[in-house]
Amino acid sequence: MLDHPAVKLLDGGVKAWLKTGRPLARIGEVTKSVPVDQVPPTPLPFRGGRRLDYLATRFDVDRAVDDDATVIVDVRRASEYKGTEKRASQAGTVPGAVHVFWRDHLDENGALRSVEEVKALYETKGVTPDKNIIVFCQRGYRSANTFIVLASLGYPQVRNYMGSWAEWGNRDESRIILPD
Repeated sequence: MLDHPAVKLLDGGVKAWLKTGRPLARIGEVTKSVPVDQVPPTPLPFRGGRRLDYLATRFDVDRAVDDDATVIVDVRRASEYKGTEKRASQAGTVPGAVHVFWRDHLDENGALRSVEEVKALYETKGVTPDKNIIVFCQRGYRSANTFIVLASLGYPQVRNYMGSWAEWGNRDESRIILPD
């Protein structure tokens, strides 16, 4: 969202990093654990922009409920999606939202599955590159992972609903369903 020109995602997370034999350091311990000949780089000031086109608001989600050109993707746990786990004043999901758990595009080691597998996973749910896609979870963190995955697959119109269920499920006027 801040339009950094070189964003990277560590495929497989910390487990993959450790598997390569690279060390970890806790904040505040970095200077103690870095060899003298490997001084940490001096950070440069960041001059990014704003990519507000990556974000969806509750108003965008509300309009998308009745828009056949848009797919809303709920990436929360099935219990959250179905409303059996309540994490806001109301339980359930956005009407018409499809459920694709955010970790379903990862393998047992936490790394991304093959491009073919990931595309098939989303396409079987109607999440296709020709659609406008809005992803959400509870607070926008899990859905950020899905946003990155879909954008990296070349989906041109993907937005993350940052307010997510914490906002939607706590507003009395929000349209909510309990899926079967």
